[in-house]
Amino acid sequence: MKHVLLYWSHICVLHRQEKMFLAKLTEKLRARGIELEVRYFGLGYPQHMFEYLAQPNARPMQLAFME
Repeated sequence: MKHVLLYWSHICVLHRQEKMFLAKLTEKLRARGIELEVRYFGLGYPQHMFEYLAQPNARPMQLAFME
């Protein structure tokens, strides 16, 4: 199973509709052999993205393009 880490950064709170969308997307992708992990940042979360990425043990963002 392929693993994908999605960084979701907000300037406001995460709305219920967005969380439901991401949960459904995770299910759909799992059925296709893709494990989606969503890491949330921003207002209402314990950490902002820039704080996380500044840590030495942070998992770096990697861009992959589909052909």
